Amino acid sequence: MCSSEEISKYANNLENGMNIYRSLKRLFCIDIPFELYKNHGVKHLALKYSKDSEYSEIAINLINKIQKMENDSVVFRKPYVIPHAGYLTRRRPAALPNPNSKPKVPKVSSLKPVELPIETVIPVKKTSDLVEVLKLKNLEESDYDRVRPTLVTLSAKQLKSFMDRNPGIEKIGDGLFRRHCQIDCPENIPKKLLTETWRTLHDVHINCNLYIEAKKLEDKLRDEDEKFEKFKKSFS
Repeated sequence: MCSSEEISKYANNLENGMNIYRSLKRLFCIDIPFELYKNHGVKHLALKYSKDSEYSEIAINLINKIQKMENDSVVFRKPYVIPHAGYLTRRRPAALPNPNSKPKVPKVSSLKPVELPIETVIPVKKTSDLVEVLKLKNLEESDYDRVRPTLVTLSAKQLKSFMDRNPGIEKIGDGLFRRHCQIDCPENIPKKLLTETWRTLHDVHINCNLYIEAKKLEDKLRDEDEKFEKFKKSFS
């Protein structure tokens, strides 16, 4: 059985974009209760990486495992119990039915959990939790673990707004935001270095078209500078 600390370590790795395949595989292979998967937001993390061709296979396997555990954890209604013999002897005659009686519920012998195909697995966002997190201000670093399961469900724009209002956890949120940008950014946007902050990444993510135009202008100016240098050398 794996400890909660170890699960937290692998979840942090996925948030920070570190040891992604190893962490996904470990989370898939270990034997832990469904509650630990749920408390650490593992399903949401796996759903994000399922869009990446490099990690999609192991991420989908992990999602299926968690989905099955979630289905198995559903508490079904108890089957109808037939009244004891003493009660049957006191039943009303058929000619005098009890007006308050309710129709009998058929006895359920067994219920099987419904297996959903991976295409229908959608992360469940609790609206109340999202609203609560989006209103929080001035959180400390110690509050990060408490809000992390909800933060991983936010869009890049929502996450930036959250960070702006909570500078105390901005530093430890770098990895979380970096994961949003690496997965959500268009493929023609170069991968950003690990040393860059989430604010820089946000500018690239939200203003990717401006970024592309700026790069084109930069290349054009560089070419003109090189031509000018060659032109000067031709007269020297």
